[in-house]
Amino acid sequence: AAHGEFFPYAVAVRSDGQTEMVAARPEATDDHPASPDVIAACRDTLAKRRDHLRAAAVVADIRTSNTGGEAIQVELEHTEGPAITVMLPYTKKRPSNSIDYGQIRAKAGRRQIWT
Repeated sequence: AAHGEFFPYAVAVRSDGQTEMVAARPEATDDHPASPDVIAACRDTLAKRRDHLRAAAVVADIRTSNTGGEAIQVELEHTEGPAITVMLPYTKKRPSNSIDYGQIRAKAGRRQIWT
């Protein structure tokens, strides 16, 4: 909250229907890993557990490549369905620290857990 961002994380729906938060660290000794490394570690953790999962999502605060803005990105996958990527662009307003959200959009994603 102090820096206006959040660490990437994952959410899983287990085979029994229960949900759980999943956090992953690329290296146990690194207190400040790069976001892409954390995202990869989350995907790797989910992929290792995929036989016990029904669905999964990886959530990250990203910088968009096409506009250079910021967005919350959620990569969604289901064992039996297509992958979907949802993005919610946002702009931080200074000095009030309020946030203006843009238009949420979804597109076909790339399967990375159930390949």
